[in-house]
Amino acid sequence: MALAGAAIIYPGPTPIGDPARWIGPSDYPADAIFERKQGVSVVEVTVDPTGHAVRCRVPVGSGSVSLDKAACAAVAGRGLWQPTIDQSGGPIFAIYRQRVTWMLPGPRPKSPGVQPDMQIEVAKLPVSAADATVVIRQIQRADGSQESCDVVQPSPSRALNSVACTVGAQLTANAPIDDAAGQLVRGARWHLIEFVEKGAAPPSK
Repeated sequence: MALAGAAIIYPGPTPIGDPARWIGPSDYPADAIFERKQGVSVVEVTVDPTGHAVRCRVPVGSGSVSLDKAACAAVAGRGLWQPTIDQSGGPIFAIYRQRVTWMLPGPRPKSPGVQPDMQIEVAKLPVSAADATVVIRQIQRADGSQESCDVVQPSPSRALNSVACTVGAQLTANAPIDDAAGQLVRGARWHLIEFVEKGAAPPSK
């Protein structure tokens, strides 16, 4: 029996309902089953101010076009989210990411954990390696520039929290958000920033 599951949800807009129910074995494409294709698709959905999906892309593919397309179709077609609110209380666009795992009977595909959006090397960590991650929520302008940044999952280190927002601006600069018509819009993104000590291995996930 073919299996499809969405086990890992990245920081982002709040789903309404259980995202694991948005995709199941019946979504496994017949051609992918016939060709014994399996893997992991990371989908990135643009959610509009009403909480509905308007666009979907696959920044990290499974190696199968059919599986990636099916992942986008299921998550964007069935997903619903709470509207994302900015500092003034108004709803805005937002980016949602989710990992979809495709498995067939037999050996399981390699399934890595959530990877950081940016890894920063420092001379010495002020906290343990396990505590040296920060999640930020950024509001970005239509051109991709950072309008504001909030630390939503802080490290115990204030210094790392401050640096995360500074370096995070580089991530949005090259990733503007577009709507269903392809027009660039103002919206929110969440990013995971990981700090590692120079010469040290990153913490195990």
